[in-house]
Amino acid sequence: MDAATKPPWMGLRRPPQPAPPRLPTGTRLLTLLWPWLRPLRVQGAALQREPLAEQAFLREVSNIV
Repeated sequence: MDAATKPPWMGLRRPPQPAPPRLPTGTRLLTLLWPWLRPLRVQGAALQREPLAEQAFLREVSNIV
């Protein structure tokens, strides 16, 4: 088959792009350190707000203005 008899959809195709390199999903060091790192996470590090006290404060401030 020469170029004159080739249908247009058969030519000028780009080869598929190679996939980007990936990092290894599991490392032995991380799996060994995981039990020690887990207790370091603190849940609720921010102070809890009292919604009623905050609403009362906002009402007082808005009354002043």
